[in-house]
Amino acid sequence: MGFKSWLPHNTFLFGTSLLVFALTFIEVVDFVELPFENALGVASVGGLFSSLVKLESTAGYFGLFALMLLESASLPIPSEVILPLAGYLVSLGKMGFAQALLVSSLGGLVGAYIDYYLAKLVGRPVLVSILKKLK
Repeated sequence: MGFKSWLPHNTFLFGTSLLVFALTFIEVVDFVELPFENALGVASVGGLFSSLVKLESTAGYFGLFALMLLESASLPIPSEVILPLAGYLVSLGKMGFAQALLVSSLGGLVGAYIDYYLAKLVGRPVLVSILKKLK
């Protein structure tokens, strides 16, 4: 095994991982203020991230529960967006860590139960009929 076995085979993924590492390092060292550090300051940041932070911060724990329920019920709402925003609100002191953890876990569990019982109720015959129509 030489040095070449340690080199990445996919340069795009390697470049992306280096970029993410650099942004993380910049945030940890904190020698440059990144644009998303003041997400609740409307004048400094606009766009989608700011809107999502405002939505989740105004909806509170109920919004976190509802978004996690919808995410776990197979709707296209990514938890990769919801939970980091909840963590951000915890770091600002707008949510408690234990409460956010409990609420998001319960929302995910209830959403998974909805999917399970819906699949159990509707079941295989409906899926087969839909697939036959798509042929």
